[in-house]
Amino acid sequence: MRALAACLAGCILAAAGCGGATADVPSVPTDAGPDPYAEPDAGANGVYVDRATACPVFVDALQQQLAALHCVSDPAPACPTTLEDFERNKLGSVCTWVYDRGVLDNCVRRVARYTTCADFTGKPCTLVVKAGVGCSTSVDAGGGG
Repeated sequence: MRALAACLAGCILAAAGCGGATADVPSVPTDAGPDPYAEPDAGANGVYVDRATACPVFVDALQQQLAALHCVSDPAPACPTTLEDFERNKLGSVCTWVYDRGVLDNCVRRVARYTTCADFTGKPCTLVVKAGVGCSTSVDAGGGG
């Protein structure tokens, strides 16, 4: 099975917008590490987790930063819908895709660094996924926002 990299935050949150012009800008987390935008698969460690594990981690990060920046997203990120829609739209199927945990953690740090609502589409996360049991390995997930 081969790993695929695919855009997530920008694809999911294409409708994100600011709810107010006076949004407080949260501070950058001190544990953010090096610039998470430098490499799309930064943090890849080859340890894969299933959707049930990956979804709340990613969705919680999105929800927290959307709230902190007073942004709205329609539809709002929710589990398991957020990753199921992503898999269906970008990977061609909903099956047992698994997500690289290191890249997922990097994506959480990336989202925490967003300072404007436009960052949700302008600085999308790129998750590394691998086909699990029952998934086609011939899907080209591509990338981009």
